[in-house]
Amino acid sequence: MPTSDSEPSTQHRSPLAGLLEELQFGLFRLDAAGRVTEWNDAATRITGHRAAELIGRSCELLDGSSAHGGASCFGAVVRWLAAASTPGLTFAGALQGRSGRAVPVEGAVRLERADDGRVLGATGAIRSTAAARPPVASGDGVPGIVGDSAAMREVARRIRLAAQSDVTTLVRGESGTGKELVARALHELSARRNGPFVAVNIAALPENMLEAELFGHEKGAFTGAVRDRPGLLEAAHGGTLFLDEVAELQPQFQVKLLRALQEREVRRVGGDRPLRFDARLVTATNRDLDAMLRDGRLREDFYYRIKVYEIVVPALRDRLDDLPELVDWFVHRQNQRTGRRLTGVSPAALRALLQHHWPGNVRELQNAVEHAFVMAQGARIELSDLPEHARHDEAPTVRDAHRTAARVGNGDPRFSPAEQRERAQVLAELDAHDWNRVETALALGYSRVTLWKKMRKYGIDEGVFRRR
Repeated sequence: MPTSDSEPSTQHRSPLAGLLEELQFGLFRLDAAGRVTEWNDAATRITGHRAAELIGRSCELLDGSSAHGGASCFGAVVRWLAAASTPGLTFAGALQGRSGRAVPVEGAVRLERADDGRVLGATGAIRSTAAARPPVASGDGVPGIVGDSAAMREVARRIRLAAQSDVTTLVRGESGTGKELVARALHELSARRNGPFVAVNIAALPENMLEAELFGHEKGAFTGAVRDRPGLLEAAHGGTLFLDEVAELQPQFQVKLLRALQEREVRRVGGDRPLRFDARLVTATNRDLDAMLRDGRLREDFYYRIKVYEIVVPALRDRLDDLPELVDWFVHRQNQRTGRRLTGVSPAALRALLQHHWPGNVRELQNAVEHAFVMAQGARIELSDLPEHARHDEAPTVRDAHRTAARVGNGDPRFSPAEQRERAQVLAELDAHDWNRVETALALGYSRVTLWKKMRKYGIDEGVFRRR
């Protein structure tokens, strides 16, 4: 860690620090005692604290109070890392602003260690989540939820209900549907919003280290345990613990975790005293838990402990009405990240995106937009800019237009010949696009509202025509 006489002056800032400041990332450094040694202008804009007020003082003064007492994200994360073997961690929570008001932030902290393992200090970055949250398309005040389909309105409704209490919540959905976003939204709307949000991917933790990671360990508990280390359950105290891919837990460990959750206390590996913790539990899985229960891979008592309240996140293919809005959001975010000003996607590109099956769900769509940003040379994303697999999906099978016309009845006296032709064309396109109204409207050159009006005018009822 540089001493005060070796700290970089403002005249010799690195280009990277200047770039990150322009992108509104607050940058800071701490010494081994947790005192602030560097604090950039963006961090001042986010929190209101000036560097002159912070340099040499403990980072603890930045901690806001959580709803359940104790420190919030900043000092807690740094203290946890100082006792851990993990080099860094991302976090979300609140800092104490200069005015005394809580400032919601997310960020990352990385420790600097000497070769012998001593903590030399820490470097980190923060940004305001109040400014960075995605737009709420549902209008329901749920951060991170984009889309106005009936399925996503139901997700938003269930998030708001769960946020009113500490109910243990299970989030189900395929990979890439945004289960962690749901968990984060639940945290941000709850009374624990000023506490830490600790996300753990169970599948990413080695089985032989799972207990030590979640419960912590005492010095000397096993080879390599050179210091006491709090576990992730302790790190989540006062906030939310999110266990992703919870179905990957082996039955023998399900018993240990169940007991810790019920008693709200843990015993570190090698320790003999219980340590209290208070964290709201949110879990997620893409597995069929009922099948795992029948097969004996999931304990019944653990199953009912994590499935007190359930939120199901739909696959992207089941809410394609939301896809244009999702694309707009990802384009907007990539514009912010890259400094470009793309206006959106061409009709041909959007049509291809709507025809794709999206096995990777929203995450795959985000990746497709990022790929297109690399390829795009014009003012918008064209069909040729999309990944090959998203460009070359086969369009839905087009059903026989003559059969459709016969069903419609070209001799209907209620409609003129021109109206009869238009009615037949609308129904043919609905058939061709498997009654997906977004795709059909694009093919016809209509807005969704216009298509709905045409269907109403011509008496086209999906429940009648689709099943004939």
